[in-house]
Amino acid sequence: MNFVSFSQLHQDIAEFAKKMPQIDGILGIPRSGLMVASLLALQVNKRIGYLDENYKPVFLKGGDRDIGLVEKVLILDDSLDSGKTLEGARRYFDRNQWAE
Repeated sequence: MNFVSFSQLHQDIAEFAKKMPQIDGILGIPRSGLMVASLLALQVNKRIGYLDENYKPVFLKGGDRDIGLVEKVLILDDSLDSGKTLEGARRYFDRNQWAE
């Protein structure tokens, strides 16, 4: 596992944002993925949300950018152990023709 400073994290997010594909929103995997997802969503001015315990996406509301349809999302986590959560999210999205 690699540890970086908060300053380095911001720099990495800014660099990633430059080459990120076009998306409608960002979902952070609780708990650790929410911080990275929040910082990236702020950087690119996109909606932010999280996956609930059943892997269902929940988007936060709070402003003009939080209105409208979300079809294409980026799911983020900042650490990975077994990959179970990401696999559960993949299964959820494969089973459901989802759009908020």
